This record gives sequence, structure tokens and C-alpha cells, in this order.
Amino acid sequence: MAGIFGSATSAAATSATATQGSIANDVQLNQGPEDGIQDLAFSPVSGHLSVASWDNKVYIYEVQSNGTNEGKASFDLKAPALSTCWSKGTLHLISMLCARKQ
Repeated sequence: MAGIFGSATSAAATSATATQGSIANDVQLNQGPEDGIQDLAFSPVSGHLSVASWDNKVYIYEVQSNGTNEGKASFDLKAPALSTCWSKGTLHLISMLCARKQ
């Protein structure tokens, strides 16, 4: 099955020397994070992607099967977002942040 993230056959299976897949079909996020991405997760029940970033935010994008995407929300956590995941079977989002001493 082919989609915006390639086919079901991995690049490693087709090339003995490849250590990573091709980036030729990668999709750039519209209005992406201002700092490095720490984690990302696709919703198991919808076309949503959550992105945890070092700019202290978690971003939510709606991603279409052709790769077009639109930012839907962002949450300021006041510290770097270290991880993000979706609750199984729902649209509930869970994120973890880095606690800082004041």
C-alpha cells in the first residue's frame, strides 16, 4: 500500500547498503515548529499528527492522504515538550514536558 510516507516495502529491504529511506517523498509541515522536533505521533483514528518541540509547544496538524497539511492547534507548555502520543481509539492527546527549576 502506497501513501505519502512511501510503500509498505522498506528501503532497507530493497537496498543492502541503505541505512535510511529516501527523503524524496517527504512532506514539509506548514507553519512547523520554531525549534527542533523531539517527538511526533499520528492519531490512530483520524488524519491528525501531533508534534512535540523544543520551542515549548505541542502542535496539532491535519494531514491529508496527498500530503497537504494544515495547522489546527498549538499548546504552550512553558517548557520543552519531550513526547506526545494519542490515546487509543480517541482524539485525546497526551504530552510530557521537561520540568525546570525556577
